[in-house]
Amino acid sequence: MISEFAQQSIVIPTLVFDVDGVIFEYDGWHGIDHYGKPIQEMIDCINRLYDSGEYQICIWSTRTNPLVQGYPLFNLKCRLEVRLNSTGIKYHKIFDEPKPLFYCLIDDNTINPDRIKAMRLYEILEENKNG
Repeated sequence: MISEFAQQSIVIPTLVFDVDGVIFEYDGWHGIDHYGKPIQEMIDCINRLYDSGEYQICIWSTRTNPLVQGYPLFNLKCRLEVRLNSTGIKYHKIFDEPKPLFYCLIDDNTINPDRIKAMRLYEILEENKNG
């Protein structure tokens, strides 16, 4: 049986955002409760996408990986939710499946956050749809 979230993902495109280096500045790991400065340009962009109703906004971070952090998943998700909510960012879901710790994600549907800073995310998404 397909979950309700999976069914919605078929109809509404899902955009997945990392936390460190995308939503918050990142200069290396300094502990579970340490976050860099919020990247307001990215938060505004994500909120605009959320408000459009055209996308499901999801968060996926190693901050919720119990094997990496040494805390239960529920505790990690709550800590992350508190921090995200304090920035005013809008999202539909924090993935329950913990993001693994890896050196590099290689995928055919990725967008580098530096490109988002250089041009509007809508333009990038339209470019990816058309090309």
